[in-house]
Amino acid sequence: MKKTESMEKIQHKAFMAGNKLDSTAFSEPVQKKVGIFDKMHSKLEDTVADDRKELLKQLKELDHEIQEDMLDELEDQLENNDLVEDPSGTSSAEKPEKKAPSDEAILEELWKIKRTKGLSRSFLKECGVRTNITGWTVPIGKFALHRAAVFSYKYDLEKLQ
Repeated sequence: MKKTESMEKIQHKAFMAGNKLDSTAFSEPVQKKVGIFDKMHSKLEDTVADDRKELLKQLKELDHEIQEDMLDELEDQLENNDLVEDPSGTSSAEKPEKKAPSDEAILEELWKIKRTKGLSRSFLKECGVRTNITGWTVPIGKFALHRAAVFSYKYDLEKLQ
């Protein structure tokens, strides 16, 4: 029962679920913190008394820190998107409401908000990129995605020309 109660208090998990995100949508440091949290949380069931209280305190602090980091990363995107949409009127603001922007337009937005390093394949798909992202270099319009990791599908965005 205590584990269920603590599960309801995990803010970063609720945030990810509510926004249909997984940890790969965030930077590597945030992903590492989520992994550490999960390892610590798995020890909660086997901990008792004062040790349990201390572990719960640490978990709560780490949960808050992870959620803040997630909000910071997404806030940059939202603020920059707002700045792009507001001056342009309805044309840019309507794009998310229409079917879907082109892959090149999505990469252009990522470039504008300076989100160019360590982009996971799943994050790019969540952003709406429809191009099959495999291999070491994926050209998309005036951009190229270069694989930056050997054992995972993380890409760096480069603007060509």
